[in-house]
Amino acid sequence: LPLVLKNYKIGTRCYVADLDMPHIYEKASFDRKYNGIVNFPASTRDLSLVVPDKVLNRDIETVFIKYGGEHLEDFRLFDLYEGEQIGEGLKSMSYTLRFRAKDRNLEDNDVNKAMESIMNGLSELGVTLRQ
Repeated sequence: LPLVLKNYKIGTRCYVADLDMPHIYEKASFDRKYNGIVNFPASTRDLSLVVPDKVLNRDIETVFIKYGGEHLEDFRLFDLYEGEQIGEGLKSMSYTLRFRAKDRNLEDNDVNKAMESIMNGLSELGVTLRQ
């Protein structure tokens, strides 16, 4: 291999792989299911939280998935702050949560129930709403 690298003037480490494509093809799944485009609007909520340092982003996202309900479509961390204004041993984390029903317009009550459930789950981690 060093001779090949020198011959092609490749100055960095290279790797070679031999793939058994017929074997890979046997194991591949081509059973794909696609969801159609939803014609109903999404409802978004921003959530600013005060979080103990020991609580990780994945812990919070696990709560979103577990308690967000069937209409929680997506969530995204958009801000993380650690500093004097929050307090020692704490951090501020802000998320956008997007809810959408596939068969109807969501009502505020649907989203409020999901948000209440999420907040109950987060309180078990010692997470509170930022004031």
